[in-house]
Amino acid sequence: MIALYFACNPPPDPTPTMDDWRIEATAVCEKEAGPVASKWEAARKAFKKLADDGEAGLPVDAGDISAAGRQYEDAGNTFRAYIGSLRDIEQPPAQAKRINEALDIGSEIASAMAIAGRAFIDGKPEDAKPELIYIGEHEKPYVDRMAALDVPRCVTKPSEQGASGALGS
Repeated sequence: MIALYFACNPPPDPTPTMDDWRIEATAVCEKEAGPVASKWEAARKAFKKLADDGEAGLPVDAGDISAAGRQYEDAGNTFRAYIGSLRDIEQPPAQAKRINEALDIGSEIASAMAIAGRAFIDGKPEDAKPELIYIGEHEKPYVDRMAALDVPRCVTKPSEQGASGALGS
């Protein structure tokens, strides 16, 4: 009788722990953080070259501005996918708020990068300024919250990898 009960009513899956989440997050970060960093670095270099050329009095080609914008937009979209992969991991209920706060900031940074890139592509770099300021102001809270989750492979620092390098900060 007891066996029949459990056959019809299996016990619920165990609630994931923070250690379970960290293990899965580390796997995601091992796979996806590298491409995010590479794209940020490529975008940073493209914007740095434009800034250096402008400061040197060299003409800045609209095509180069648009290409740099495409790189920045692509970096933002890649970062957004990375954050989405982290969101797909089942979260321990007791830590869900903390995890989501970090991921929400990451999502906002990713969106700001994509919007800023699109502004450059559209030839409206002035429209990118609020987004670039947002990225600069929210980078540290994002990094701090990710670091507090104690998943070292997931702590990507945009300034080291290029996201705020375009800000000149």
